[in-house]
Amino acid sequence: LNAGDYLMGICFREVHAATRAENEPMFLDLFDEMYKKVTFGQHLDISFENQSSVTTADYLGMISGKTVALLRGAMQLGAVAARADAAVIRAIRDAGKKVGIAFQLQDDLLGIWGKVDDFGKSISSDITTKKMTFPILYGVENSAEFAEFWAAYDGNADQVGKVADRLEAIGAHEATAARVIEESTAARKILTDTLAQNEGGTDAQADRIAMLEIVDKLMTRDR
Repeated sequence: LNAGDYLMGICFREVHAATRAENEPMFLDLFDEMYKKVTFGQHLDISFENQSSVTTADYLGMISGKTVALLRGAMQLGAVAARADAAVIRAIRDAGKKVGIAFQLQDDLLGIWGKVDDFGKSISSDITTKKMTFPILYGVENSAEFAEFWAAYDGNADQVGKVADRLEAIGAHEATAARVIEESTAARKILTDTLAQNEGGTDAQADRIAMLEIVDKLMTRDR
């Protein structure tokens, strides 16, 4: 907790320094908004642990205040730093939201079906802690049988494979992967259409390519 507070102090110091150096108050506005949304999103995430009923809409709202807020905010800050106009900043914000959703849903996929050596963390903890991720919620909302099974599941690690198999059988893996592609594709289109309006020379072209490559990797990352 103390380390986190210290790191946040460093972040605020750097944002204030950038604001002064660039004479751009929007840096502070965007950072403050991002910080507020992430904090409230974390509160929602924790509160879900004690709720008997969480919907997909609830979940998407929660991640909009965590992963989505971080990625959307970072992309907006980049657009502001590049002196983009208001229309471009709004478009980057829209793309950032979709990038954030795609990133989190891919994380949810890997948290159930990923390979532990690639993912870098336990792929069973989302199940054994009964975390309400997108695939789990898909299963609960689309299969009464799975909903009953999940309600009775006690977090037994020996049944992790059984949970994953049941989810895959009712289409949770396919539905989550499809949503990742949908959000990533939409983000890529926004970025392509928006950035194409700004020529900017060779360096700008390289930056555009790099940004689109990041979005593409979201759909195939395994860690």
